[in-house]
Parts: sequence; C-alpha cells; structure tokens
Amino acid sequence: MMKHLFSRRILAMTLSAAMVLGGTPFTAMGKTTIGRGGEITEFDTLPSRMANQEVEVGADLLEVKLPDTLTATVRLEGAVAK
Repeated sequence: MMKHLFSRRILAMTLSAAMVLGGTPFTAMGKTTIGRGGEITEFDTLPSRMANQEVEVGADLLEVKLPDTLTATVRLEGAVAK
C-alpha cells in the first residue's frame, strides 16, 4: 500500500514539472552573421501582386507568391547613429 502511494506521488510531481516547463515561454535563437544582437525596424516594400493576395484557408504553399529574397533594415545594439 505504501509503495503504491509513493509511486503516485512521484508521478504527480513529474506531471506537475512537465506542466510547468510546458507553459514556460522559450525564445528561439537564429544564427546571425552580424555578430551582435539587433532589431528589425523595417522591410523593403513588396510588389503589389505579392503584398495583396487572397487564398483559401489551407491553400497549398505553391499558390502563395513569395519573393525569392527579402531585404530588411536592422538596428544594431550599441550602434551609434551618424
């Protein structure tokens, strides 16, 4: 009887820990070639045929027109504006 109670307590603690860790927000970190942190402040304007699209919910990715490249302006941490 005592062993059964102990195993239930261990199970309850394990599930509680899993719930706490599962609800914790984590930040994804991507590889940066800049060498230091920064903040994206703006993107170049997309052509109107790409910026204004209407597709069905669940549409195939091939139906969505996306640019091959996207240029962004990045403000670097500790950078001095001139």
